Amino acid sequence: MEPKQKAQLILRVVWIEHTLASTEFTEIGGLYYKDDLPATMKSTASPLYVNANGDKVHRPNFGVGPTNHRQFFDFGRGKIAIDRGQWSTPIEYVTAIAHREIASAKAQLKYPLMSEGLFSGPRQYQPNYSAKLSALQNYLKVARYVLPENKATHASVLWHGDLNSENIFVDPKDPSRILGIIDWQSVSAYPLFMQVTLPAFLNYNGPPPKDMSKVPLPANYDSMGRDEQKKAKELQNAQILLSIYLVRSFQGNTDAFQAMKGKDTLRHRVSVTPGLTFMDYEPCLDFYLKDVKTEWPNIVGVGIDGLPLKPCPLQFSAAELEQKERAEDLWAQGVKLMDDFIDDTGAFKHWDGRVTHAEYELAKKQLDEGVERFLNREARKKEERKAWLKVLPFVD
Repeated sequence: MEPKQKAQLILRVVWIEHTLASTEFTEIGGLYYKDDLPATMKSTASPLYVNANGDKVHRPNFGVGPTNHRQFFDFGRGKIAIDRGQWSTPIEYVTAIAHREIASAKAQLKYPLMSEGLFSGPRQYQPNYSAKLSALQNYLKVARYVLPENKATHASVLWHGDLNSENIFVDPKDPSRILGIIDWQSVSAYPLFMQVTLPAFLNYNGPPPKDMSKVPLPANYDSMGRDEQKKAKELQNAQILLSIYLVRSFQGNTDAFQAMKGKDTLRHRVSVTPGLTFMDYEPCLDFYLKDVKTEWPNIVGVGIDGLPLKPCPLQFSAAELEQKERAEDLWAQGVKLMDDFIDDTGAFKHWDGRVTHAEYELAKKQLDEGVERFLNREARKKEERKAWLKVLPFVD
């Protein structure tokens, strides 16, 4: 595709996302034809569509019911008794997510895919169910107070969470024209802040643009070698496309842009992380909860006496804080170990192991050699080598 065609396609993606983010639903859950819902659900689940004049118009043919999202069913969760909606408010929804994670921990369900880091090995973070339960129970004490401040991002809307290049079909004669988008299974009406994400086809390895203005080449570009110049130009092109997306989102899809911008805030992070404890993110949740305790006066406000309007329900002893900080350090160490292994072997995080027939022999050789180098670095004795071989996700 020519650069102008790529830019035009991005504008059309922003328009599609604006359409999704502008179609608000009165409840949170799975999307259904209204006639397929039980009679008890048909009266309140009508979505509101924002038309070109800014008026909200009811769409009576559709309704919201129990969620069908994979996070509520995959990896054994379909067999446990949990609240699957539908829900009337964001706080009901995030609370249900926390209770889903609690039920998963109590049932001792284990995430079977590749984790964020290399955990469970010798001298590494050891995921455990009691730590998950503790973090989630503490989160529930503050959940209603820490939702993102921007209420516009609480709206229940649809969103496509995986706009990679394989899911977007374009016109062969004009590839800037989108003919269709696939991979909508499990699409649900959820709060915008819980699901907004950058289109995956804009992802690249490298830093984001510093701002949304012109993206320059490096100051030393002219003195670079040919290969370095090629890489610098490729990075610039990727940054330009991302910048176009952000600028157009800022101009034409304000709520989604604000939701993306808010992903770096404490309130956003502490609201979405509970849903990741199944994947061993409980040290991250504890980290954010400690910040919530510190920021509590700013979260709930203070009275004329200078004290918080509501007492903070979170209390941590010195011993608890020390234990949590140790877990955070070990978790971060495991993530770095994973990143180092990925860089060393050319694999990538969350890989399920599938490669093409042509790549198989090379990939197997690279992984075998990478595992051996890793063991030589990290295993101090035979017992540790055996322990690592049991937990490494790259061992056939």
